[in-house]
Amino acid sequence: MVKIDWEIFDKDVTEIDLSSCFISEMNWEGCPPNLIKIDFRNNLIGLMDWFCCPDSLRCIILSSNNITQMDWDFCPPGLTEIYIEDNQIAYEMDMWEGCPPSLTKLHIGQNEIAYMVWEGCPPGLIEIGLGHNAINKMNWEHCPVSLITIDLTGNYIENIHWSGCPTGLSVIYLIDNFIREVDWKDCPTGLTKIELGQNDISQMNWEGCPPRLIELHLGHNEITDISFDGCRNDLITKIYPYEFYDSYLEYKKTKEFIAYLPTISKEKRDIHNELDSVWWKCPDGVLFKEDVQELTDSGYFSVTGLE
Repeated sequence: MVKIDWEIFDKDVTEIDLSSCFISEMNWEGCPPNLIKIDFRNNLIGLMDWFCCPDSLRCIILSSNNITQMDWDFCPPGLTEIYIEDNQIAYEMDMWEGCPPSLTKLHIGQNEIAYMVWEGCPPGLIEIGLGHNAINKMNWEHCPVSLITIDLTGNYIENIHWSGCPTGLSVIYLIDNFIREVDWKDCPTGLTKIELGQNDISQMNWEGCPPRLIELHLGHNEITDISFDGCRNDLITKIYPYEFYDSYLEYKKTKEFIAYLPTISKEKRDIHNELDSVWWKCPDGVLFKEDVQELTDSGYFSVTGLE
């Protein structure tokens, strides 16, 4: 066990990196008074101890330790960011008790959380990382309206539920779950990006698709055919061809792969693909095979000249 010797640090220092130092306790006595950010990742810390922590602290990294529960007693009142991935934190009813209202970012992925409790959550939270936990249901009850980004990658979610979701949610990551179909019912209208790769989706449903969605990822699913009927051609601007290639679409058998990118006109865009040619379906329904250059070493085609 290693105890922190704060005397080796300048009193005016604002950032300190103490990662991989075999530290087992968060002892703050003698800590520089103007500290803003500290990195404790990859240590042996088992308890969150904030006693004597300077009020100046805004960001703390506690990833890859042995922490089993959230404890906010004596936490600095102005803390805005905490990263506590890869610990042993499980479901707790009172996980937010004592949490400073100033918190805006919480990354708590790679833990043992099976159910998300939002009651008592800081009202200004804008970003939360819950990837690689044991969550099997999307629960939005009491979720703060301020939330903009949520990461639920690598959980056990089978169905997408939007009821109660904050209307201002803009980005959601649902990669590597067990989702079979996309249901847009009650989806927040402000959603601009959704990542659904590595699921069990076999077909796309566009009914109720949010009006501001501009980026959609569907790679590594079980899509065997895709229709863009009902897709809002004036709003969906990024559906990556390689995402569908990673599914089971039989391009070489059908020979014509249709990538629906209505706003690609007169733009130059790099498209990652592994086909001999790329076909585009334009809004007027006419197919164009345009200037597709040779595949580069990085695996990208440069596509230009689309009208």
